[in-house]
Amino acid sequence: MNIESPLASFYSGLDEGLASQEGRSALLARLSDDFQWEISLPDKTNEGNKDDFAGFLEARAKAALRKKAGHHVTMSTRDGSREVIMGYLKMAGAAPSPFVAAASIDADGRIARLMLRRSLLDL
Repeated sequence: MNIESPLASFYSGLDEGLASQEGRSALLARLSDDFQWEISLPDKTNEGNKDDFAGFLEARAKAALRKKAGHHVTMSTRDGSREVIMGYLKMAGAAPSPFVAAASIDADGRIARLMLRRSLLDL
């Protein structure tokens, strides 16, 4: 895994970052001002702009603490301004849930667009 890649680095620091308001602010600083996102979960899809993502992180922080969630990046590749990662989300008492994420990275190295799909399938 190339930890210097913006998307892999974001997800590697996600769980620790969710634990505090300061951490969530640091995560948001890794996103471009015009950030757009879509996250498809097995039961719903969330999408929006950077402000919407801040609200999503706030909600996820509460759930992550309750469920002892942890994101684990297992593969990362980047070609120019495009990056793709694969990994899994592990929550207490549940089977690992795989995810695939793709992002476009701006000239400043921040994530400008994020598309993520989490599944119940075993990869």
